[in-house]
Amino acid sequence: MYVHINKLIELFHKEKISTFLVTNGQFPDQMRALKDVTQLYLSIDAGDPVSLREIGRPLFTDYWERLLECIDILKEKRGRTVFRLTLVKGINDETTDSNKEEQERNENILGGYISLIKRGTPDFVEIKGVTFCGWTQDSGLSMKNVPYHNDVINFAIQLINGLEGYEIACEHEHSCCILIANTKYKKNQKWYTWIDFDKFNEDLQGIEYSCETPDWALFGSREKGFNPNETRYQRKKIK
Repeated sequence: MYVHINKLIELFHKEKISTFLVTNGQFPDQMRALKDVTQLYLSIDAGDPVSLREIGRPLFTDYWERLLECIDILKEKRGRTVFRLTLVKGINDETTDSNKEEQERNENILGGYISLIKRGTPDFVEIKGVTFCGWTQDSGLSMKNVPYHNDVINFAIQLINGLEGYEIACEHEHSCCILIANTKYKKNQKWYTWIDFDKFNEDLQGIEYSCETPDWALFGSREKGFNPNETRYQRKKIK
């Protein structure tokens, strides 16, 4: 983590610039000393140490202990906190196969993620399908590993079935992304997952600078997360 990160955050906040920070959960000392930001993300690439070693290829031998410590630290942060899960089809997602081996695999994958979410109690869990950036020998990924939006939805449903106090709040179909939110962000049947940037300061809890989610961003909306005030361009297929 950048050694002058806190000074940089101070400068941003002084200029009323919002701060979104993503960490891979491998630097607990730096994360503990981190000033509160507008929204803090923790990438959770897998729900168990064996899978994390295969997927994340961590630098440290105590990578799992570092991740767990960062999760515990995140739980104590005042600002909005997010677990970010990137789904890679056939690797860290659940499958629909009915054989016993795949059923056990599904239970292990979902159970691992559920356990970590319960431990860290993040405000949000953002689940996004992996973006294919071209084949490389190191990754071995192909378009077959890119989930459809419905795959991400199904995974999110399976996840919240094992959790209390969380529901699917938003979706962004063209980004293949689903947002699960803690129900403390739901008041009178309305979600408040948006951010009031003018209201934010480091002394507030995340819920205190949140504002109502627009209808077009809600899960199940006709727009499926696309802002109707923007123009969408569909790329024509080359024959």
